Amino acid sequence: MNSKALTSTATHRLAILGDLHYEAKEKNNFETARQQIIKLKPHHLISLGDVGGYSYSGSQKSFEDAKSFFSTFKVPFYPLIGNHDMEGKEFKTDAESVEAWCHTFSQPLPYYSIQLEHALLIFLSSTRYRSNQGSCHEVHLEEEQVQWFQAEIEAHPNTPIIVFSHCPILGSQLRVLQNLHLKVPNAYLNHTDRPQRFFHLLKKNPQIKLWFSGHNHLGQNYSDSVTQVDSCTFVHTGVIGSVSRDGHHQSRFLELNEKGYTLFSVDHDTGNTSKDVVHTYNKTWKRFLALESPTNPRFFPPLPFPSKEVFLQLNKSVFLIYQEMLVEYDKETQAPLGVVREALGQSIPIIEGNQLILVTSKKRIIIQPNSEGRYYKVFFPNPDLPKSSA
Repeated sequence: MNSKALTSTATHRLAILGDLHYEAKEKNNFETARQQIIKLKPHHLISLGDVGGYSYSGSQKSFEDAKSFFSTFKVPFYPLIGNHDMEGKEFKTDAESVEAWCHTFSQPLPYYSIQLEHALLIFLSSTRYRSNQGSCHEVHLEEEQVQWFQAEIEAHPNTPIIVFSHCPILGSQLRVLQNLHLKVPNAYLNHTDRPQRFFHLLKKNPQIKLWFSGHNHLGQNYSDSVTQVDSCTFVHTGVIGSVSRDGHHQSRFLELNEKGYTLFSVDHDTGNTSKDVVHTYNKTWKRFLALESPTNPRFFPPLPFPSKEVFLQLNKSVFLIYQEMLVEYDKETQAPLGVVREALGQSIPIIEGNQLILVTSKKRIIIQPNSEGRYYKVFFPNPDLPKSSA
């Protein structure tokens, strides 16, 4: 197994950074955040991927700059690969991108686990970009990694497990962005490739206690920035730099012991560290952070899964209209899957027989399902694939 054991302590303190997108021109902001985190005296530093700024993401230099930044914390650091870490133009294949990342961060594989005294940490990495069958920016774990992940979980039935991935899983109930990640689509791990697998794995393994992700570039003060599904708490992690989509600049801090954990939100604008969640295993789970409503209308989440409202249902899918978009939901996980059509105008969706149809004043458009039996559209197909495959 690709696993390492670390020296144990009574309480482990973990600093978790979201999408870094490090840019030299923002060095002062990153230095301020670094000093704030160092004052918390973390034992370990964790990065959730997308380390390079948009001006050079996925390049060898972006990996090296991130490694240099992480090294200044003077504690062991554990990175993983996000979707933008795979887009370096100097690399011709996905394998070359992964190899460069592994070499830079001294990892034999892009996925691995770390054994602490009171928990197992599991790190999952995206390993496809040019070869993605949907959008090139889908965060995708190859089959070998998925099988390894499952084996790691099953090998530790009595150990609390904490998972780190760039984006969340389908069914996590964390906030996703309807007019961005659902349209790409790349809101979830393996979004177009059996994403329910991770939800099923979670359901079967109550030892999975925490799952951290980033990807959304949003703050941590919303009700759905932390969610609880069965025994697992899903945690969204914000950003330090100017890539914030709502003006918040935040990171996470975790104190972990044999009885449970305390989760904190670190606000880099104010320098304050606030208690967010306290979870004593098998006893209490309580959230403390003062919550707020989003104020930026540019990026918005879909409506919650309908519980009483009138909606359309076809096989495993449920459909709602929001912001002029026809949105598809997965009935099992009650999660939004993707956008079927945007700018509906006067079009009316109906279910007729076993077909989804858009009716206008002049014609009827039959929406054909894809190979997975779903109806959402890949609005940004991988340009490296033949059109028929995207």
